[in-house]
Amino acid sequence: MNNKNRKLKKKYIYFFMEGSKNCSEDKYIKEYYGQFQDKAVDIGFRFISCGDGSWKNIEKEINKEKRNIIDENIEIWCVLDKDKNDLDKINKECVKNNYKLIFSNCSFEVWLLYHYENIKIGECSQKNYENILTRKLNKKYKKSEGIKFTLDDKERAIRQSKKIHEKYQRLEEKINNSFNCTNFYMILEKFKEVFYNFDLE
Repeated sequence: MNNKNRKLKKKYIYFFMEGSKNCSEDKYIKEYYGQFQDKAVDIGFRFISCGDGSWKNIEKEINKEKRNIIDENIEIWCVLDKDKNDLDKINKECVKNNYKLIFSNCSFEVWLLYHYENIKIGECSQKNYENILTRKLNKKYKKSEGIKFTLDDKERAIRQSKKIHEKYQRLEEKINNSFNCTNFYMILEKFKEVFYNFDLE
């Protein structure tokens, strides 16, 4: 059959994110997603904020949304920081339910740091991350303001963070012990995948 006469198979990706609406993660994802919005594709994205960032709140929001979901062609992605969460336990729950866990250990700011060339992070702590970002920005880093990065910066962040994540995977290290590690890059790779490779009915 001629591809011109075939319909795009609609996809839905639900992002359940810790924090309030317009938090750092929310702003970053929506900004990156925005560059693809002019493409004529039949894909639905939902961005759901889940309050204080606890797994309990994310599960609650997922279950609430599931009651309204009638299409089975969906993916559920859970985005949260280490903080007080047991990421290994949460990952087991995600695998069991066919969710994707997107984590940052210890916080989302580690993903921001990987945008910088030859970054040396050191201590895995929120205070250290914010201090480094403050030096890089030449002004005090504020989570609510976000940071503007170029596309080249974002590609660098993908490469650098992916290298660290894959190193921990090869070592079969627990996520809780994967310091200064994030797999947030998978979100950016997913956007590129779904906007350039479409399933046809």
